[in-house]
Amino acid sequence: MGTGLKRAKEQKEHRFYRAGPGAAQEDVPTQAFIALVPGMFAPLLSLDLPETLRGQARERVARLQISDSIGLDPQKIEFRPFAQKPHQEAWAQVILTQADQVDRWRADFGPACQAILPDYLSLPVVPRVWTLATTQETTIARLGLKDGFSAEHDLALAQLKNVEKPQAVFRLGSAEPALDDFLQSLDVPVCRSKAALADLDLPAPQVLGHGELQFDLAKNPMAAFDQMTASLKAWRLPVLFGVLGLGFWSLGMGLGLREIQDLATQVRQATVADVRTAFVPVGPILDVRTQVSQALTRRQHAAGKNKKTTPPMALFKAATQVFDRQGARVTRVNYTPLGGLSVRVLMPDFSSLEQVLKALEQAEIAVDVSESSSAETGGVQGSLILRPKEQETP
Repeated sequence: MGTGLKRAKEQKEHRFYRAGPGAAQEDVPTQAFIALVPGMFAPLLSLDLPETLRGQARERVARLQISDSIGLDPQKIEFRPFAQKPHQEAWAQVILTQADQVDRWRADFGPACQAILPDYLSLPVVPRVWTLATTQETTIARLGLKDGFSAEHDLALAQLKNVEKPQAVFRLGSAEPALDDFLQSLDVPVCRSKAALADLDLPAPQVLGHGELQFDLAKNPMAAFDQMTASLKAWRLPVLFGVLGLGFWSLGMGLGLREIQDLATQVRQATVADVRTAFVPVGPILDVRTQVSQALTRRQHAAGKNKKTTPPMALFKAATQVFDRQGARVTRVNYTPLGGLSVRVLMPDFSSLEQVLKALEQAEIAVDVSESSSAETGGVQGSLILRPKEQETP
C-alpha cells in the first residue's frame, strides 16, 4: 500500500471517500484515498467455533457454519477473520462480504484507492466506549475494539438495546431523537468531543489506530495462505521422503480398510438412488447435501407462490416493535430459507413470555415456540419461530 496507509496513526492524513450503496461510483477521487463502504454489506459476525481449531481448518469450519446459518453459497462469499494474528488466535468473528460485490468495489474505486473498509472501522475508537455516528439514513456504531456495525436507525437501536452498556458514549453526527433518548436512559456520559472524554480520564479515541487496515477488503483474503504455501516449498523433498515411509506403513493398513471403503461405496450408491427418486430425477448428482437443500427450497417457494410474502428483515422489524413494548430482550436471531426466522428472547417469567406470544399474534405475526426454559442467568428464555399471517391471493 501507499504512503498514506503506512502513516495510519497520523489521523489527519487519512482521506476517506464514503461510497454509496450502489455498485457504480461516479465521483471517485483521483488522489490517494481510503474507500468506506456501507457496513451492512460487510457485517462483522460472531461464530461458534471449536477452541482447538487453527489455520485453514478453522476457516473451513467457519465457511460451513456461515453457509448453514445464513444460507449463502460458500463459493460466493469472502470472509476475513477479525483478529490481528488469525493463524495463531482462536478467532470467532469474521467480516463477511459477497465476492461479486467486492469485485465491483475493486473495479469501481480505481488505482487511487489504497484500501476498502467497512464504514464502522473508520470511526475513532477507545476501549469500553461506544462511538456512534448518524447520517440521514444510517447509524454507524463501533462498540469498542472488537465490535461494530451500521444499519438503519430502528434496527441499530434494536441491536444497541441488547448490548452491555458502555463506560461512556462518543456521539458524532446529526441528532436522532430515538437513539439519543435511549442513550440518555443508559445513565452514562454522552460526550460530543475528545476533550469531554479526556475529562473522564479516558484515552483519546484513535482512527485506524488498532490494525483496522489489516481488514482491507481490496486484498485477497487467501493471500496469507498463498504466502505460506510458497514458504513450504523448500520442505517438499524432506516431506516426500516422509510420505514414502508413511506409504509403506499404510500399505499394510490399507488391506484392512478396503472393506470399510466398500461399505462406504454401497452407502453412497444407496443415498444417490434415494436422492434420485425423491429430489433430483435428472442430471448429475455431485453434492448431495447442496442439491437436496436446493430442491427443498424450490419446493418451498413453489408451495408459497400464491401467498403474499413478507421479507425476513421486515418481519424482524415488526417483531422488534412488539419485543420493545413487552420488555423482551433479544439474545439471538437466525434466518435460513428453510428454517425461517427464529428469535431467542429473555423474559422475567413464563407469564411475561406468554404475553409476548399474545402480542405477536395481535400484530399479525404467527409464532411457534420451539423451546422454553429457565435461563441460567435468571428469568425465562424462549426460542420462537416467526412467520407472517399471510393470506392466499385471489
